Amino acid sequence: MREKLLTPNDLDGHQVKQIKFALRHNKCAIVADMSMGKTVVGYTLFERRYYSNQAKRCLIVAPPFPARQTWANEHRKWSHLRHLRVNLAIGTPKQRMLAIEAPSNAVILTIDCVDWLAKTYKRKAPFDMIILDESSYVKAHDSNRFHALAYLTSYIPYLLELTGTPIAQNYTSLWPQMYLIDRGEALGENITAFRQKFCVKHPAFYNYKVHEFAKPEIEKRIKPYFLTMKASDYMKLPDRKETIKHVEVTKEQASLDKQILREKLLQLRDAEITLETALAVANIRRQIMTGGIYTEHPKYYEVPTFKHDALEEYFEIGDNFILTYSFIFEREILLSKYKDKLTLMNSKNLEAVSEQWNKGEIQCLLVNPRSAAHGLNLQFGGHRIVWFSPIHSNELTNQLNSRLPRRGQQSPSVYIDYLITENTIEQRIYNTRLGHYKSEREFINAMLS
Repeated sequence: MREKLLTPNDLDGHQVKQIKFALRHNKCAIVADMSMGKTVVGYTLFERRYYSNQAKRCLIVAPPFPARQTWANEHRKWSHLRHLRVNLAIGTPKQRMLAIEAPSNAVILTIDCVDWLAKTYKRKAPFDMIILDESSYVKAHDSNRFHALAYLTSYIPYLLELTGTPIAQNYTSLWPQMYLIDRGEALGENITAFRQKFCVKHPAFYNYKVHEFAKPEIEKRIKPYFLTMKASDYMKLPDRKETIKHVEVTKEQASLDKQILREKLLQLRDAEITLETALAVANIRRQIMTGGIYTEHPKYYEVPTFKHDALEEYFEIGDNFILTYSFIFEREILLSKYKDKLTLMNSKNLEAVSEQWNKGEIQCLLVNPRSAAHGLNLQFGGHRIVWFSPIHSNELTNQLNSRLPRRGQQSPSVYIDYLITENTIEQRIYNTRLGHYKSEREFINAMLS
């Protein structure tokens, strides 16, 4: 039986508000929590511009999975959008070019290929509107993707930026996103001008941080171009309950951690590791607390950890849950210990495994935040996420944590647990990331007022 098409009358009030705001600006950004329907907002905005003869062809730039799934399929669900011809430009350069050159109203391109597009077409890219999904992907001012989009937006008249995590690390990531909108009028014509006006330089790490007193000024300058919305203001979503599950450090973990701090050298049974930088030391310390150490990638030395004892408790409870991993050795150890209990999600099986999970057929879904954070709807298969170890990225953490507390989630609460070894580098990683999260929520609240 054919699924009934949605109509413009099915758009929520907050989605209509987003569309009206974007229609008033040639270039702007919508900052809205995950699950607020930004995809159909982007398509409807283009449809309105198309029929008012403002824009005839749209380039949609998105992370890989949302590009292939969310953006490639969303327009088919709506009566006012289903007539749009949308081409997916993926694969080899030749395949991408064929998709771009073929007749269509819109072309979807993954974020990693936007540099190729700018270099290939230069000032002749056949588009007059860009939708940039997850604009925080261009938070680095010196990245190829930022320079490519800065070049494209210099002659393409319409731009819509969409994101739920505008300042995943700190306020400095706003400059590239804002530059694409106004060419530097609000925050400075280049990164140097921005730093001189709003930032202070860290004396040890050679990076920049925005002055606390400068934050209100930045918010004031960008507010005319940013529409900011919180899901909790418009819809009832499950409570999100985050908990740290402290895990005791094993004797070997403590011994290796002390050794590396004291000597910058690790003597293992079959290998010797010498570390020359503070970053390398921090990375190895993180590996130790996760339960292994790379000796010669992909070879690793397994380190005993009580995290596996903590993990057993979740299997005994019997509820379905998502389990994260960061390192390849971490994945391999987990699969070897719990091979009959885990289902691994990877780039090749995203769609099939997502469907299995949402049907309730998977007790424990093993994922890497880099591949599962964006674009997946996982709210139907369970209501708990267990982080086997914390990560630095606030963006990936927040994006993955938002896969469950969405419309369709049957549980009144979603539980997010972090397994953290006590009084170690993991606690510091968690605290730093939490600080970034709080800073981002403060920014969103300030932009709402």
